[in-house]
Amino acid sequence: MPVDESNLLTLTKHDPVFLHVKAGMTVIVSNPVNQAWCMADVLEVNKASHDTKTPLLFQVAEVDSGVISWINPERVTHIVPRL
Repeated sequence: MPVDESNLLTLTKHDPVFLHVKAGMTVIVSNPVNQAWCMADVLEVNKASHDTKTPLLFQVAEVDSGVISWINPERVTHIVPRL
C-alpha cells in the first residue's frame, strides 16, 4: 500500500516530537520507570496559557488497555503515521 508522504512530518535535529502532536494522533509513549512503552491515542493537548505553542500535558488513551491518563509531553517518543 503506498504511503501518502504529504502527511509525514519533517523534524529538525533539535525539534522535539511533542511540539507536533495534536489531538486525534496516535503516539508511542515511553515509561522511564520500567523502560517500557505503549501506543496511545491523544485525546487532548493542554497548553500553557502564556505560551500556546508549548504543551503542558497530553491526555491519552492506551490502545491496548483503554486506560486514560495525563502524561508529560516529553514521554512521547514517536508519532505513528496514518496510512
